[in-house]
This record gives sequence, C-alpha cells and structure tokens, in this order.
Amino acid sequence: RYFHLFQLDSASAYFLEALQLRPDNQDIIGTLAAIENARRIQAEQEEQLREAEVERRQTLASFLTEAEGLLGKRSYSAAEDLVELVLDTDPTNVSANLLKQRIQEARTEDIAVSLRAGHGAAAKQDYIPAVEAFNRVLELDPTNVEATNARQDVLAAMDLTQKIQLGIELFDKGRFDEAGARFRAILQVKANEPTAMDYLQRIEQAQTRTVTLEELQKDDEMWDLYVEGLRYYRNKEYAKAIEVWDKVLKKYPNNPSTLDNIQQARLRLGAQDKQ
Repeated sequence: RYFHLFQLDSASAYFLEALQLRPDNQDIIGTLAAIENARRIQAEQEEQLREAEVERRQTLASFLTEAEGLLGKRSYSAAEDLVELVLDTDPTNVSANLLKQRIQEARTEDIAVSLRAGHGAAAKQDYIPAVEAFNRVLELDPTNVEATNARQDVLAAMDLTQKIQLGIELFDKGRFDEAGARFRAILQVKANEPTAMDYLQRIEQAQTRTVTLEELQKDDEMWDLYVEGLRYYRNKEYAKAIEVWDKVLKKYPNNPSTLDNIQQARLRLGAQDKQ
C-alpha cells in the first residue's frame, strides 16, 4: 500500500521486515529493487529541479543587472522591458519591483528636465538644442502633447541651414534613424542637397557597424524581437530564442548582446539534447 502511494521510506521499511521473514522471496526482493530504482529516479528529478531553479534565478538576476545598466544609461523603456520579464515569472520579486519604481521616477524626472530645457532654449531662439530636448521627451513619452506642439513650432522657425545642422548633430550622437528622417525631409524641400545626400550615405554605412544594446532599443521592431528572444530563453525554449535573435542579426549583424545570447542559447540547447 505504501509503495502504491509512493511513500517509499515506509514501503521499504515494511518490505525489509518481510524479507527477514522470507529471505528468498523473489517478489519482495524485486519490489525492494523497484523501490531503490524509484528513489534514484526521484533523487535525479529533485536534483534537476534544483538545478533548474538555480538557472532560473541566475537568468532573472542577469536580466536585472542588464536593466540596471540600461537605467544608468537612461534607456528607461529597455530597462523596464527587462524588469517585466522578471516580474512575469516572479511578480513578488522585491528587487524587480523596486527597480521598476526607480525607472518610472527617473523617466518622469527626465521628462520634466527636458521640457524645461526645450522651452528655455526655444525662448532664446537656440533651436537645435530645443529640438533635441523635445525629441528626448517624445522618446520617453511619444504621446506628450506639450513636446509635440513645441517641437513643431521650433522646426517651423528653423531655416534650412539649421535643419542640416540638426541632422548632423543627430548623426554624431548615433541617432541614425532620426538623422536619416531629417535629411530625407531636407531633400524633399531641396532635391540633391549635397550635405543631406552625403550624410544619408554615411548613415547607411554606419548601420553596418557594431550596434550597442542602447542603440538597438531605439528600433522598436528589433527591440521587441530581442525581448521576445529573452522570453523564450527564460522559458528554456532555446531553439525559438535563436530563431528570433537571428531576425535581429539580419538587420544588426554586429550587435554583441544578440551574438552572445545566441551563443549561450546554443550551448544550453546542446546540453538539453544530451539529456
């Protein structure tokens, strides 16, 4: 009865007593062997569960560490995405909840500071810093009406030379998508403008170089794929994670984080296949 209930210690004790009474009984001997085998399997499963828990905690800790780094670089959305990956698995995680609160507070403060800076620069007719400040607000809060209207007013007041200079400054800061949009808009007003054409070519060349994680998160579509890959990785669906990250590499072939993630996923996938 204990054996069928999988209460192996109690079952073993009674069968050992029975074996003392009937030392040659093959049914008793066979059942004791089955109990020992079940114990071995149970121990292996418990060890696998312990290893899986350790791996899970390490993965979540790595997400939080990466999120801390992104917060330090003021990449709030990217940091928050990684924190949400942790909270999906462990909603009561104290470190993750505290970090999420810090991210929200930092974003709110950054928006307020950038709005003040933008309005101050616009009042001095210092248009390029004003646009940069309002762009920062819209990067953090795309629906911010105050920043949208203020930026439109500033852009309308700028001349062509200033708009070219704005595109150059965006390029120098590595914000290639925004810079490209500015230069293409200039070409719509003045076709074959040489500076705009030159910088559009530079942007195309620059996008083949090594792309940082902070730059990757500015591309909404690719960042969503990157996070989807992390979600698969967290759930031990390594083949799916690799498939998703390969899509990221098609656009950003030199992103170190994606390349490293794929290498780690392949190692873990190989370990799974051997089990």
